Amino acid sequence: MVYLLIVGLTILLIINFVLHDRCFCAPAVIFNASFLFSSIWAAACASIWDLNLHFNTVATIIGAVVFFSICTLLERNSYINNVQNDEIIIENQTIYRYKDILLVVFEVVVLYLYIKSVKDQTGIKTLSKAIYLLYRGKKTMNLPFYFRFLLSSMKMFGFWFSFQFAKQLVINRKIDIIFGLGAFFSAISTTFSGSRGDAILVLISLVIFIILLRYRLHNFGEGAKIKTIVRIIVLGCAILYLFPRMELLLGRKSHLSSFEYVSAYVGAEIKNLDTFIQKYEVPTNDGTWGSTTFYAIESTLGRLMGFDVIESHHLRQFQTSNGYFLGNVYTMLHAPLFDFGYGGLLVVLGVLAFGMQRLFQKSCSADITEAPLCILVYGYCASILCLSFFAWWFGKVLSTGFVYMIMSVWLLNLFYYRYRFVVGRN
Repeated sequence: MVYLLIVGLTILLIINFVLHDRCFCAPAVIFNASFLFSSIWAAACASIWDLNLHFNTVATIIGAVVFFSICTLLERNSYINNVQNDEIIIENQTIYRYKDILLVVFEVVVLYLYIKSVKDQTGIKTLSKAIYLLYRGKKTMNLPFYFRFLLSSMKMFGFWFSFQFAKQLVINRKIDIIFGLGAFFSAISTTFSGSRGDAILVLISLVIFIILLRYRLHNFGEGAKIKTIVRIIVLGCAILYLFPRMELLLGRKSHLSSFEYVSAYVGAEIKNLDTFIQKYEVPTNDGTWGSTTFYAIESTLGRLMGFDVIESHHLRQFQTSNGYFLGNVYTMLHAPLFDFGYGGLLVVLGVLAFGMQRLFQKSCSADITEAPLCILVYGYCASILCLSFFAWWFGKVLSTGFVYMIMSVWLLNLFYYRYRFVVGRN
């Protein structure tokens, strides 16, 4: 059945690719490709995991992709684009270089202060060990609000710098070292919580920005070329190669081989979702309503309003198969299924599809002489969508951290674009 799933998702991907003008960064293409990628990896491990997908699992995944795709097409057809000719020339930005350097210096200062706080509050001088203990909850930190805001700002800085780097690369055909350093320092800062996810999101967003800008600058008609596909595959392989090796920098240790380690993060989610669908009748949540789907925002509201969010006893249990560790992630489809059942899953996917497609359409018509908020937000949200087989979109976006990120990029644009670029059009 896993091969039936792969064939079905491949056909759907080709259809989505054609219907969305061969644009890799269209939401339906990203969502479709994410599940196809994970399914291929799961098929590679089918024998060692004893993977025998139930028909309901195949129907759920394919049905989710079909429904998501239909919703994006409906939104696409209803949206009127007022797209301008984007073949613009951004003149020499030397007069803004001091601002670029100031922002990078700001990042370095925040990084230094955070590293110092980690060591001082944990009492551990080895940074990687301190990060690991914080990640596992064995050590805690009490940071003031302003510093938490600065850390959230650093995260969005990564997407801002990635967009600026992509703009210089695509439009002016040059590699901007300062913008590259800004994106790098931002990505590094996100790993000090013990997680690699946000650093990977910054890297994925860079690819999305490059594809989106090329798509726009060629009047939405160039589409993808073979070399673009090859570059995306090479980048994906590089991320997979570096992923297990990053754990050493974060103080983690694993007895798993590199292949087993990556499989638990990339392909095991399909197996786990299949286990969940076969084992439980949905909806399954016996805790607070929607606590799995909207856990971030409910936790915040609980602290503000004084109520406890009760997690279900069945929530995200760790799985193994034939002695192989499979983790406790069940794809993004698991949370709405767990909370609301199949009907609720369609509602959640519909909201997500319409919202992402509208954001994509706005990104295709926004003025790129600056760093429009809609494009930066789309880069962030689309990066999460790329990891649909792993990450839960609403948990990342419906959170106070995301609000801090939006506020920080608004302030950043206010600072950076006090004097506008001098722009000429062909």
